[in-house]
Amino acid sequence: MKTKLLNIIIPIYIVLQTICFIFAQHSSTSINTVFCYCSVILAFLITFIFINKKITFIFSILALFFTVIADYFLIIVDDYYTFAMVIFFLAQLSYAIRIYFEFDNKKIKLIYIIVRLTSLILAILLPLIILKDLVDFLIIISAMYYITLILSSIFSFILIKKNKIYLILSIGLLLFVCCDLFVALYNIESYISISRESFLYKVIYFDLNLSWIFYIPSQTLLGISLLKTYNK
Repeated sequence: MKTKLLNIIIPIYIVLQTICFIFAQHSSTSINTVFCYCSVILAFLITFIFINKKITFIFSILALFFTVIADYFLIIVDDYYTFAMVIFFLAQLSYAIRIYFEFDNKKIKLIYIIVRLTSLILAILLPLIILKDLVDFLIIISAMYYITLILSSIFSFILIKKNKIYLILSIGLLLFVCCDLFVALYNIESYISISRESFLYKVIYFDLNLSWIFYIPSQTLLGISLLKTYNK
């Protein structure tokens, strides 16, 4: 019964996300933000079709919930960026915890914890060493967020050896990484000057919002990954 229902719901969900994707790229700024945010909400709401009590499912829902909250401040309010990044970090921390519980091998779990903790320490120390007086809390929490996301993407691909169904999660997180790469590029001018003739400048001021090209598909896949993984 669940499989039949999923085969109906998922195509409808993909169509709705595709509509959001198209209008997010080809509309005025005010309408653009509405469709961008609708995409994030859709990814969150679809998970409630089949509620699952598994701890991995719960942390995945938490991740999507935190994403909805953070994007509200970044997309709709367009303010409170530091607070939004803290919430985004909590979202990625939720994905990290989900992935931890997906592993069965105790040695891999121990390595996972060591790598995660080491990366967070480096995410705090490196900005302090490299940027020195220029560093602020926003930079540090952003670094913690990015490294957590990147490692989640890497570890999710390892999970594919356990079950190919995790491929959806892996691609979703990889697209998430690509999105945030462009987000970082869009904000890099706050810290360094970029020549108008450079390739980087052309990428930053490209006609389309390249971050959303990756972000909406990533949220779409992350929503589907929950349904496909825990409602087989």
